[in-house]
Amino acid sequence: MAAASVNTSCMKGARATNNVLLAQLMASKGVAARALLRSVNNLGVSGGALLGAVALVVNTRRALAAILLADALSFLLALFLFSRLRPTPAAARKQGDKSWAALRDRPFLALTVVNGLMSLQYYVLTLALPLWVVQESSAPDWTFPALLALNTLVVAGGQIRVSRGIHDVPSAVRHLRVAGLVFLGSMALFAVTGWLSGGQAVALLVVAVVLHSVAEIWHASGSFEVSVGLAPAASVGTYQAVYNLGLSGAEAVAPAVVIGCCIGAGTWGWVALGVLFALAGAVTPSVARRAGGNLATT
Repeated sequence: MAAASVNTSCMKGARATNNVLLAQLMASKGVAARALLRSVNNLGVSGGALLGAVALVVNTRRALAAILLADALSFLLALFLFSRLRPTPAAARKQGDKSWAALRDRPFLALTVVNGLMSLQYYVLTLALPLWVVQESSAPDWTFPALLALNTLVVAGGQIRVSRGIHDVPSAVRHLRVAGLVFLGSMALFAVTGWLSGGQAVALLVVAVVLHSVAEIWHASGSFEVSVGLAPAASVGTYQAVYNLGLSGAEAVAPAVVIGCCIGAGTWGWVALGVLFALAGAVTPSVARRAGGNLATT
């Protein structure tokens, strides 16, 4: 429990810090750089999962320990790479600026909540879909690993191309609004698969996963651009930390909400979750405008 708590705390802090570092090092190419990193990250996750699967197949204490030690060595490698980065000049703080001003920025907090709601989409494919495929659909059980691999390929291969239209906050919120609608469409398709036979269910599941993956790319890229673009230059770090509370909140409630809707409520639960994504995308432009107006006055 102690090791898991330390690991989780570092992981959550690293997410915000990574966004700040990226914003500083690649200010002129933030979204493009983020897209490239997400592509590489997805490939890395797939490779790591494959190595983990090999260790589980071998299923010896030595193999499992080797995976943990290899992971530890990878962090030492990351530490070495970070140590070679040149520090960038810190942005000058405005007089009277408080370190946790983001907690009093109500429009930004509202944006954090809205993004947290849409971030529930990250857990649809990993929590709800495997249970749906095995328990509620007529698709073969092997369909789920294939669908997860398809999602990885679409995100890794399409992240850069699909996110090219996102270059500032207005374009980001437009893509977030469209992403919500596409999520609604994918949720509706997932719901329909429960009524179809094996081959038809598999075909529609493939279409639904592709749609979901494209919307995931828009959401990830748009969310990053909004979170950085609407944060004061002197407080990007704290604003990122607050913004990531929405992601952490989504992660905490995802098992109950996503599984409760999609598995507990069945077909209409999928649709209800899709409507939630669509509403989150629809209100994002107005919430972002308020947050932008607040930034303009600070």
